[in-house]
Amino acid sequence: MYRWPEVDFAALRDARMERVSELMREQAVDHLLLSSFDTIRQATDFRATLTYDSNYDYYAALVAADGETTLLACDVGEAIDEPMHGLPWITRRVPTPSWQSLWAHPATYARVLARELERVGARRLGVDVLPFEVAAALRAACPQVELVPVLRELLWARRIKLPDEVRLLEAGCEVLSLCASAAMGGFVEGMTDHEVVTLADETAHKHMVEWISHSVIVAQATPKEAAWLPTGRRIWGGEVFFVDYGVIGRGGYTADFCRTAFAGEPDPVVADAHRKLLDAKAAGEAFARPGVKGSEVARVVNDALRGHGLPPTAYAMGHGIGLRMVEIPSLYREELMDHDDVLEEGMAICIEPSTSVELPSGEVVGLKEEDQYIVTATGLRTLTRTAVA
Repeated sequence: MYRWPEVDFAALRDARMERVSELMREQAVDHLLLSSFDTIRQATDFRATLTYDSNYDYYAALVAADGETTLLACDVGEAIDEPMHGLPWITRRVPTPSWQSLWAHPATYARVLARELERVGARRLGVDVLPFEVAAALRAACPQVELVPVLRELLWARRIKLPDEVRLLEAGCEVLSLCASAAMGGFVEGMTDHEVVTLADETAHKHMVEWISHSVIVAQATPKEAAWLPTGRRIWGGEVFFVDYGVIGRGGYTADFCRTAFAGEPDPVVADAHRKLLDAKAAGEAFARPGVKGSEVARVVNDALRGHGLPPTAYAMGHGIGLRMVEIPSLYREELMDHDDVLEEGMAICIEPSTSVELPSGEVVGLKEEDQYIVTATGLRTLTRTAVA
């Protein structure tokens, strides 16, 4: 069993909350209404994910500038006015329509929320995500409360990772590497794609991750044609597949990687294209450093792919990572981003180029690689350590 680092999570939450409080002062909001699993974790350290579809509607946190929090909860039957065990800054929990708070019962949910806003005296309320129906009902019930969108500001406030956050990201990547080694090392010809990712899943649970965020496996197909998720397809000798896998580790910090693998000896054309993909990825890694824009990293990698005669990556070249799998910054085309953010020391990012190659038979297959990094003063430090094929 992996030994996760010892972290004072109360102190880590306090450090994150200092940044959140500064954001609130800058935006002149007196309270925050947080409904997204990651922003709730950011401000309160409460783990709001119960099922894959519960990330935005099972819980909400009403947070004051000093961090005192009322939790709107789907799993309490009456109000609880006492500090929550282990999270003493959550001083009140109130019931909402259970399991379906936001989307199925917006008027009732807004009524519960309006009562709590009146209780705390909120007047200028920062919100991350809120359905139109709830926002409309809330404005009708609380015309004195102004709703202020602050989701990007919350993400921006955590773009530079704290030292303990870096330790937790590193640890998640260590466990992710164990998962990858289990999947790649345990593969035998004729396995289904489900069986391959099960090897990784079993390892993830053995080492006590909080969650498996995604188990993408694409066998003998181009990325644009792929189902992305396991379908029961068997993988035979000579075929190519890639596994894009992610876990949510201790404290809610995520890890993400992808490796291309070969079932036996690859076709020389595929092996050559894979070497060129790795070369293009290395060009992006060498280029990325503080002061470089996300779009520039994407351009360098895609230019290298084109220079090798390979198709460029069709989607984002990479992304920030932290309390959610995809954060600020984005590494993509400038015209498809609102913000072309500059890399800064202390950011955590992933770079994930993909391409495709045509086999002598005319079949086209996809290749992909991904690693996770911390941006340092001089460049990137790699956190994922799984060997390439």
